[in-house]
Amino acid sequence: MKTINGKKIEEVFRELARDFPKEDVKLHDVTQKPYVPVEKIRNRLDEVVGIWNWSFKVSEPQLWKNGTVESCVVSGTMIIYDDERGEIEKGAAGGATIIYPSESERPTSVANAVDSATKDVLKRCAKLYNIADNLERYASNQPISSDVKKSKEVMRVDILGIFTALPKGGAKAIVSYNNEKKELIIFEKEWNHLTKKYPDNFQIGKRLNELNLIGSPMTYRGQPQIRFFSLAKAHE
Repeated sequence: MKTINGKKIEEVFRELARDFPKEDVKLHDVTQKPYVPVEKIRNRLDEVVGIWNWSFKVSEPQLWKNGTVESCVVSGTMIIYDDERGEIEKGAAGGATIIYPSESERPTSVANAVDSATKDVLKRCAKLYNIADNLERYASNQPISSDVKKSKEVMRVDILGIFTALPKGGAKAIVSYNNEKKELIIFEKEWNHLTKKYPDNFQIGKRLNELNLIGSPMTYRGQPQIRFFSLAKAHE
């Protein structure tokens, strides 16, 4: 019978799949989706499988451009070795958006995008071994910590540019708020609601003059942003 780190394979996979402590589950600053940091996933593999009994490798990063959105894409392979050095191999692909500061043709850091894409692939490969693959269900039953506390507030913003598409749905636009230039982020759910209810105003490539909204200030990779939640009643 094959074993991994002296344990039955079935036992190893049960240990890999066990829930993470609630303090290890975080909320993404932008998407607010739950995730487990890469270092916690690596620790789980080291503890259960053994530090010498797994490996992870990625391909050379590829740059991909779709309209105005530029991304870094990598593919990766995670291998778990049994005690006879047999291989259990699973692979996935992932990516990250390359961030450009407002009105700049130079990205903040391609290296940051490569690092984020590599972490994305590792998480995707880990999920194929049932590591941190049930976070939505877990989140519904457990309090989740967030490194950033956000407060909603009424905001009036002047819109300085057209709406452009976000890589995973939704839209963004450069705005001015309190005489500071920021990036307005409208995620897919809210954007779809706006385009259905106000199709003449909210479209990719469309520009409005101003907007009264319920939003939350935040910063993503040094870029000041406003997350859109809904229109303020005065605007509806």
